[in-house]
Order: sequence, then structure tokens, then C-alpha cells
Amino acid sequence: MGRNPVFIVTDQCAAMKQAIPNCFKATDDFPASRHRLCMWHITEKFPAKLGNFLCKETEFMEKIKKYIWSSVIEPDEFEQGWKEVIKEFKLEEHVWLSEMYDMRQSWIPAYFRDKPMYGLIRTMSRFESENYFFSQFHQCGSTLSKFYIRFESAMDKQRNETKRLNHECASAKPVTVSKLFLEDDAAELYTRAIFYKIQEEILAARDDMRIQTIGPEINGMKCYEMKDVKIKDKIFQKPAGDITIHPPLQCKNKGSGLKRLRSEREKAVDKLKKKKRQCKLCNFVVHDKRTCPQNMKGAGAKVQAEVQTELLVTRAEVETEVAEMLH
Repeated sequence: MGRNPVFIVTDQCAAMKQAIPNCFKATDDFPASRHRLCMWHITEKFPAKLGNFLCKETEFMEKIKKYIWSSVIEPDEFEQGWKEVIKEFKLEEHVWLSEMYDMRQSWIPAYFRDKPMYGLIRTMSRFESENYFFSQFHQCGSTLSKFYIRFESAMDKQRNETKRLNHECASAKPVTVSKLFLEDDAAELYTRAIFYKIQEEILAARDDMRIQTIGPEINGMKCYEMKDVKIKDKIFQKPAGDITIHPPLQCKNKGSGLKRLRSEREKAVDKLKKKKRQCKLCNFVVHDKRTCPQNMKGAGAKVQAEVQTELLVTRAEVETEVAEMLH
């Protein structure tokens, strides 16, 4: 990019330590690159150098990481915190820890506060952690098909671990040590790891804090009635007590309705306007094609013709009566 990188992060390689100052020297326009050691590689060596019992069964790693990973403390605060933890666990004579402390300016974030790192250290540590995780399943020289199978095995391990942790959080509620609502809410919302950290903070501050419970009423007025009181002061002085006027029973207050009682005259007019069903053979309206006299033979046809004649006479009389009613 035409300029020296601000940082070059590597492991504890002696060759890289000598090559970086020679290759990335300071120029008239840009300063020299700073070489810093990868914190992940160093912290991963703690169990091998100090033993698994000290790193996993005690609080040593948790306390020492507060000062190792913090990028907001000053170098003096780091040195003081480091010495306190080392003295607490009686590690003043440990050779490897003494060497790491002597080269603290090469890997502790507190000594790099003058340069913006933009999360570089955490990102590099995350990459190294992923590489270490996949290296447990993958071997150099494997074919692509074997790599895919081993990659799926690595993903299955992570999925099983996630399911196990989710089951532990969903199946049981952790034991609380106080009666605070804050701790109960944290037990329901957060995972076990985060909840135990919150619980430690509550235990540490339990003896130094004062708890006051605020009831539903303040100065004799309920909190959820504040809005009603404010409106009452602006509109009226006293709310109405007894209500003596009520809406009338069986009264429609929306629209006039679509149905009403119809007269005989309107029914007769609608009946005349209605189209009658006609026969497809003779066009009469008193029968259909199945009962048409033209479609029948013998005595049945004669009886059907007489019925049709009577129906026509009756229809004519009804039409006459309706006409007289209309006039």
C-alpha cells in the first residue's frame, strides 16, 4: 500500500524478531512498524508452563486475564495488578512468568495505547483460536474429500456443545443467593456463564448497598392514575358519580336499517314483475317440458290439458284482482 504497517503480529519466533526491524524501517514519511507478539499464543502456554491445576482449578487465569487483556488501563496499573496476582499465588520465582513480564512491552495492550489497534489483537486471537480448533480435526496433506468430512465433524462438535449449553439454560434455573428482582431476571434472561458473573457482582456489592422498595403509590396517588388526574384538572373539577340517564333499550343508533314491513300492493307488483318459467315446447308458463301435453299421449295428455286450462283461468282471475287493486 506504499507505507509500513503499524503493527506486525507474530508468535515468539526469533527469526521474525530480527527480520521485522530490518525490513520495515522508518522513512521520511512513515515510522517504523512495531513488532508485537500474539497474545493467544502466549496465553495458550500458561497450562503447559504452570500446570492444569493452577490454570483450571483456581482463579489464577481469571484474575491475571483482567490485566493482560485490558486495553484501557495504564502500564502502571498493569504492573501493579500483575505483581499482586503473582504474589497471591506465590509465583515470584517462576522463570517463565518472569521472562514474560520482562518482555511485557511486546505483547501487553496497555503498552500500545498510543496506537489505534481497532480490535486487531482480538481479531488475530480469534483467528488463531479457530486455526487451533480445526487443527485438531485436520491433518496436513489430506485430500479435499477428507477435509470436508473432518470439517463436518468439527461443526458437529460445536453444534452438540451449543445444544448442551442451551439445554442446561432452558431445563433448569440457577440457584439465586439473594431476593433481588435483578438476580431473578438475570437468571431467566442470560446464559449460565453470564449469570454467574452477574451473581459475583451482586455478592461483592451486597454488603455495600442499600435497597429501598417503591410501592405502587407515591404521595397518596397511584402511578397509573397520573394521566386521569391531569386531564381532570383541565376539563372538569369533579368526576360524575351516579349516572341516571342511560341509552334507551332496543334502539338502533347506527343507520335506519334495510328491512321493513311491505304492503300487499308491493308484494303483488313484485310478483307480477317476476319472470315466469316457460315450457320449451309450447311456451306456456304453467308447466315445463316434462309435463307438457304435447309431450304426453293417451288419457294422461287429456288430463294434463284440463289441468292446464284450469291453471290458466286461475291465473287470469289473479291478474284481474291485482289490476283492480292497483287502480
